[in-house]
Amino acid sequence: MGGLVMQMPTTTDRLAPATAAHRPEMQALFEKVFGHPLSDEEWHWKYVTGGGCGVGLWHGDDLVAHYGGLPRRVLFQGREALACQVCDVMVDSRARRALARRGPLYQITANFLETQIGHGLPHLIGFGFPTDRHHLAAERLGLYAAVDQMDCASWPAQGSADTSPLRVQAITEAELVAGSPVARMVDGLWSAMHQALPDHTVGIRDAPWLLHRYLRHPRFRYRLLLVRSRWLRRPVGVVVLRQHAEHLEWVDAVAPPQAWKSLLAVVRSEAVSLGLPRVEAWITRSQKALLDSLAADAAWRPLGIDVPANVHTPGPSVEQLRGRWLLMAGDTDFR
Repeated sequence: MGGLVMQMPTTTDRLAPATAAHRPEMQALFEKVFGHPLSDEEWHWKYVTGGGCGVGLWHGDDLVAHYGGLPRRVLFQGREALACQVCDVMVDSRARRALARRGPLYQITANFLETQIGHGLPHLIGFGFPTDRHHLAAERLGLYAAVDQMDCASWPAQGSADTSPLRVQAITEAELVAGSPVARMVDGLWSAMHQALPDHTVGIRDAPWLLHRYLRHPRFRYRLLLVRSRWLRRPVGVVVLRQHAEHLEWVDAVAPPQAWKSLLAVVRSEAVSLGLPRVEAWITRSQKALLDSLAADAAWRPLGIDVPANVHTPGPSVEQLRGRWLLMAGDTDFR
């Protein structure tokens, strides 16, 4: 799970890389903190095929805190860079001293940042999706600074596939293998998307990423739809959907922003066909206009989730990151 070099913070606590040998301890702490299990398959998806790394804090023989991260290829200032998506940050309630300078939260976060994120380290920048409360704790410790927030847009279900000028095709795992016609179309759509967003920081959404992130996810089931013009069969975009009991979630998009209005029409029509009353989508607040401009009937609510930047180690400044992230629900590890 990555080559972390740790320093001992005290004589009673021990910081060390969280490796495959510690998987059962990490899974037990995960279930205790989050209230649901982390399966062997999902741990493998994150920390083996996903290339994740982590640091653990042991008090005696007990794992009392964990901080994980997943590598994510992004475009930053027009060039490809490796970012770290923070995940699986957890502290046992019996050991929680979040605002103590040398408490568990500080120890695991500082050590991870010092070995993983910043200039000359494996990941240039970091991002994540902590709640306001958890972000404030890390901000008070001088570890993070907020560069954006996450909001949720909602639209009523609407439309019919029978009258749409668009053709929709479900994408299968086999169709995303390297070199396939669909994979080439996806990569072309991603190229058009990032060329239309030259000043944004955005995670790479090519065919290999969609295959790993969505079609090979061990717990959630996603539908990937390739949207094309009905008559010319020209690719318009890809939408990623996840069905919930009361709504259809628009999880991700691969298309230049000028095509998103057509994608929203497809998603709203899919919600009608599924008997769901509305569509929801997450996006960074700084990019709200990308969704707000698609239809006049969007409703918005804040999610109470900040997007942080690392300020503990030398790296790109907060000013270089603030208001530039284009993040959706699919950029998380828990949606």
